[in-house]
Amino acid sequence: QNFSMLARACTALARRRHFSAVGAVRPPPRRVRGDLCASIGGLLLDLDGTMYTPSGAVDGAAAFHDALRAAAIPYVFCSNTGAKGSSGVQAKLALSGIGGGIDGRLVEHGHIYTASQAQCDYMVDTLPRGAKVFVFAGGNAESVEASFWMQQLRRRDTALVSSWDVRTFLTEAEAKEWGALAAASPTGACVSVVLFSDGSVSGVPDPVTGELGFADWSFDVIKKAGYLLSHGASFVVTAEDSFNVRPDGWPLPGPGMISAMFRTLMYPKGKDLVRVCGKGGDMGDAYLMERAIGMLRQQGHSGDRSTILMVGDRFDTDIRAGTRAGVKTCLVETGCHQLADAEHFPEDRLDFVASSVAALIRTPS
Repeated sequence: QNFSMLARACTALARRRHFSAVGAVRPPPRRVRGDLCASIGGLLLDLDGTMYTPSGAVDGAAAFHDALRAAAIPYVFCSNTGAKGSSGVQAKLALSGIGGGIDGRLVEHGHIYTASQAQCDYMVDTLPRGAKVFVFAGGNAESVEASFWMQQLRRRDTALVSSWDVRTFLTEAEAKEWGALAAASPTGACVSVVLFSDGSVSGVPDPVTGELGFADWSFDVIKKAGYLLSHGASFVVTAEDSFNVRPDGWPLPGPGMISAMFRTLMYPKGKDLVRVCGKGGDMGDAYLMERAIGMLRQQGHSGDRSTILMVGDRFDTDIRAGTRAGVKTCLVETGCHQLADAEHFPEDRLDFVASSVAALIRTPS
């Protein structure tokens, strides 16, 4: 509870920082060509669209990572993924050829922090004993206990998590019963709908009935989640990336599309019961960005925010998170947004822009 209060205080402070410069005349972002990291003491790096895409590593990303290691520059990969934890990210980086270029080592867990990990921290800090938790998730696990998100939760507080009634499928009657319980709760914390996903979901057998959980965004799942959310359940979301870009340029639906649908249902009475734990979210300032900056300190960084750079491909998550955290920001044009999109995000301060992460550091030719 105390940390939850701290999180809200961090969010309020971040918003003051975020909006204080709105309307002020700002210099245009500087185009970077291989000289930026010489003046930066620590890096917070997005992954999808920044280091890799669905087809593999961004050109130059592996060499860029090798150069960071060689120069001993503190860095943390801050992914908004809701479909995997640090082990899943580590495996995807290795599959993309990132890590291992110098000495064969994988990217260490101390350099990776995901929005799903931040979400698990938030849930353990705020959901009470005996909470009812309706989960939709990606990840293709065979059971709830084998799911990455359940393993992350249990590592944080096994006793608390064991007290929760975690379900992946509800009947019509059960959904209405949970909705009635949510309506009787003054805070919504006793009943929660939780989304661990990058857009798609996979069916995991319900731990109580064995019924296969929802494997797609059908009318039935939307209806049943709606019973809970319209009656005062909290909605805990990993991130609100609206879409993900495929190599052919066509967008894949992201969790932000699903969140926007449920936000509409919850407005106005439940508008304050949505919690977003990733970059750009109301809980992301404290639960992701502050913890990632703490990981930089553990690597030897001073914590001086004027020497920290947030690098990513989205204004509404990466650049916004960096702005609110009070660190420098850099947009790379290898993913969702380009510099020309800046006019649509006037409140997200952009300090630098680069064609890709390869432009941030001088690498051997």
